[in-house]
Amino acid sequence: YGQVGLVVHICLSSISLISCYMAVRYQLPVDRLLEAVGAGSRQDADTEEKDHPGAASDAGSRAVGAGSTAVVAFVMHKAIMPLRVPVTIAVTPLAARLWSRLRP
Repeated sequence: YGQVGLVVHICLSSISLISCYMAVRYQLPVDRLLEAVGAGSRQDADTEEKDHPGAASDAGSRAVGAGSTAVVAFVMHKAIMPLRVPVTIAVTPLAARLWSRLRP
């Protein structure tokens, strides 16, 4: 699939990175997503709450407070790579067929 696979990968990665940036920027609850891919754990959040009563238990809020939004979005983007790769593999043959029909 070559070039078509590369284009599909770049498009899906761009969409993923932009989505992650927007999720972090607008402080959407991403804890469950991070837990699903093993990047965050509920135990860490519970420990943080016990150590610092009244502190925000939202992992996204703590991460944004500790670093820039872009860096946090990039780390989250990399954490969900195991979800993006199968989608890329599944979409590439469909995109190749569509590309071959549209080419003269």
